[in-house]
Amino acid sequence: MDERLSAIEWNNTAMHFRRQIPPNYGTLDVFHNIEQIYFPILAAIGVIGNALTIAILYREKCDLSKHVTRYLMAMTVADLLQRITEFQGAQH
Repeated sequence: MDERLSAIEWNNTAMHFRRQIPPNYGTLDVFHNIEQIYFPILAAIGVIGNALTIAILYREKCDLSKHVTRYLMAMTVADLLQRITEFQGAQH
């Protein structure tokens, strides 16, 4: 009986100790606020960079082979479309 009582006392002490630890004061909210500012800026820079890359590659005056130019153009367009669809999904 004494062992059971000491286990109950220990559990109560542990629970009391857990309640004394201050709660996490919204660190996730801080990161969420940073994401709301940082990601749109990053997306805007990415869209501008992709648009400039498409414009440069479209002129085909980069001294690259036609196949390499098409490959880079396809990667840039895919990245641009991914950023646009991700931005549209974040708004809803």
